[in-house]
Amino acid sequence: MSYQSVSTVPSGDVNTVTPTHAKKLTKFALVGIGLFFAARLISSSSSSPPSSPSPNLESQAPVNICSNPSYSKTTLKLSHSQSLEALFLEDKGEKKFEASDVTLVDDKFYAIADNSWSLYEIDQQLPTNSDKNIQLGPPRLHGKEDSGFEGLVETSDPDVFYIMRESVLSNNGEYHAVLLQVRINDDRTDYNVERTCESEVTFDGDSKGFEGAAGLKGNDGQLYILGLCEGNHCKEGDAGKDKGNGKVVIMQINEEVSDEQKSLGFQCVLRTRRTMSVPESAFFQDYSALSINENGDVAITSQEESQLWIGKLKLDDDLLFDVENSEFVENIGTVLDFPRDTNCEIIFCNIEGIHWINDELLVAVSDKMKSGGKQDFRCLEYDQSIHVFIRP
Repeated sequence: MSYQSVSTVPSGDVNTVTPTHAKKLTKFALVGIGLFFAARLISSSSSSPPSSPSPNLESQAPVNICSNPSYSKTTLKLSHSQSLEALFLEDKGEKKFEASDVTLVDDKFYAIADNSWSLYEIDQQLPTNSDKNIQLGPPRLHGKEDSGFEGLVETSDPDVFYIMRESVLSNNGEYHAVLLQVRINDDRTDYNVERTCESEVTFDGDSKGFEGAAGLKGNDGQLYILGLCEGNHCKEGDAGKDKGNGKVVIMQINEEVSDEQKSLGFQCVLRTRRTMSVPESAFFQDYSALSINENGDVAITSQEESQLWIGKLKLDDDLLFDVENSEFVENIGTVLDFPRDTNCEIIFCNIEGIHWINDELLVAVSDKMKSGGKQDFRCLEYDQSIHVFIRP
């Protein structure tokens, strides 16, 4: 901003300043100084980016992520993404797709949502409004009760899956995870539940149970189900937010059930073999998804941090899981950020599922953004969606 000079003396005698002229001089000087500082304040305000609430109110983006020279080496790159609602030709009356896990079988993605009882079958190319994408089974069962589906595990049979319900209140007042073994029907419109297992492990409540799951073949020929606890120490509350204390519970399906469990409709029990600690380099407030490929590469996500930890699980010489000795390798672990917006704000706010496509690509799904102002408006763009990311 420029200012014109203001004459403070009358024409004629330029060397004479009367008291009246002095008062005018003082007045104009003060006005000029005020305008100068006002202009500086406006300029300063316009050059600074506006402040905004963190997308996850309890977890702000790490400082200087985007100005870090190694940003491109520590940040996942989005290949493509699609809203789940846009995929289905027949939505079966469902408007919410609170996605919670995803896997890949042959050329199709399979996904679940914690509000729906359907199993989603999705063409890998993510065509919209397509009959190649199907909701297997009705989204609504048992009235308005949500499914609580949080973990999805593929098997050697392409039509059989294990689905983990996060934490369910039992008749004795305890909270247990529940595993469903399901088979897709021949007409590929629905699935049947072949057996239901209750976990031995118990949780503090229904909101911080198993948030992810993986299945591994053991060197003893048995299948082991690995449950990723959402909270640190497998706890809720302050203990659950104690960063760097992630836990994975190793379980085995056992068909020896009590009479009470039989009366409740359970055909099997998830026996706890032991618990593995996630390396502290996955320094997360929460743990939202787990994937382990055939080489022992591990992917664990955090919804709150909007980050992905890539590590290694020690397998035997035949790349099989050893239930007694396999552990996460402590000195191998890298944390990658999900992409940020142009202001370096978190935009992938609700990642809840992850799966290896190959060594360089991962597929993920996102839950619904939290309502009531609990999350920033930026979280809407990629909520209730499926995404493919490229490793740096």
